[in-house]
Amino acid sequence: MVASNLSKSFGSKTIFAGVSFDIEDGVWAIIGPNGSGKTTLLRIMAGLLKASSGAMEWFDKEKKHERFQLPGRIAMCSPDLGLYKEMTVFENARFFADLARVPVPDFVAWGLSGHIGKRYHELSAGLKQRAKLMTAFAVARDVILLDEPEQHLDAEGKAILDNMVSSFGGPVVIATNNPWKEWRKIAQF
Repeated sequence: MVASNLSKSFGSKTIFAGVSFDIEDGVWAIIGPNGSGKTTLLRIMAGLLKASSGAMEWFDKEKKHERFQLPGRIAMCSPDLGLYKEMTVFENARFFADLARVPVPDFVAWGLSGHIGKRYHELSAGLKQRAKLMTAFAVARDVILLDEPEQHLDAEGKAILDNMVSSFGGPVVIATNNPWKEWRKIAQF
């Protein structure tokens, strides 16, 4: 994933300008205060939003991809993106796994095996976050983009997330306003 001189504006308000990077395997962090454009940058990286100027390129083993080819290659988990409220945890997982043509995720590994029959809207905030993270990790083949991933997670959820981030086989980009010491151990700045 390569960005060259990205900028994003909404009307006359410039969110960010002059952003360039070359992301390879490993864990990467985007750290900044609320309103600094972290989520907007992740959305551009996911192909969900176009930059106002600059270039964003996606590569898979030297093969360039276009934005329309990204679903199933890049997954994003963000506070403002949720699962289907009326579907159960299992139904949501199966739905997104079927779309990505991947196996249903491991509910036990995410500590969700006792909740697979519950509707998403019935879960606590922490369990909703686990379900969203589980789904993102299940469907991503190449890159995972995580926006405030520890939001609402308890100690067990944070440990599970840390393990999944460390064991993912491609780039993981974490956007946060809190540069946790745990992420600093594994994140490249």
